[in-house]
Amino acid sequence: MKKRLLAVVALAMAASLAFGLTACGGSIKGEELPSENFEEAWAAAFDEANFENIKLTCKGTAKFSMGGTPQCNGTMSLTFTSVRANGLEHGTARMRQTVMGQTYTITSEYYYNGEKYYVKEDNEDWHIDEDYSFVGGGFPLEQFFGMDFQGCRESDKFVYDAKESGYVWLSGKQDEQNFEEIIIKFKTGKIAAIIQKSAASGQESDSEMKTEYTITYGGQSVTLPEAFPAAE
Repeated sequence: MKKRLLAVVALAMAASLAFGLTACGGSIKGEELPSENFEEAWAAAFDEANFENIKLTCKGTAKFSMGGTPQCNGTMSLTFTSVRANGLEHGTARMRQTVMGQTYTITSEYYYNGEKYYVKEDNEDWHIDEDYSFVGGGFPLEQFFGMDFQGCRESDKFVYDAKESGYVWLSGKQDEQNFEEIIIKFKTGKIAAIIQKSAASGQESDSEMKTEYTITYGGQSVTLPEAFPAAE
């Protein structure tokens, strides 16, 4: 029951995460890409070879109301970290949600050996999950780079904003109550952070979401527990 309740609002955050990430500018100061070969530099930053040894960190928050009654108001926070090294992955996630006067927390951990996901959620035993994704919209790295980056690869959608120290895409702004804004920050020619702010307001529901992904390159390692077989 707890997971079903969490899943309802988790779908909203997952939709947001599928196209970007959120926070007001974020703490990372980005750099402008060279103008003389801008498109090539943009494409190079998204090259999959950059992501063979990395740590991906996400922090997200959401506020929502449904049905116009205080009892249906709620908040949600999501944090997760995934590490990739030598073709292996390890990640942890924690989602906390308060809705209808009750607070729920779900934790999740996974290993990926190049073939299979070994997953543990809350106090459950480890098990193999062929279609694993973190509760609440946080994705293992294989899914993240295939899904979340798709809306960010096209450089002509973005304009550099010195105030944000990043490239901004107002992907669907209607007014101050209905918008989605994506910010990509680069450092030394690589993606340092992807940030998103979004809000939606309607007759029956309102929501605000903020999420920020940061990427650390190099210096990572993953060791599978002995109980998990290595990929052949």
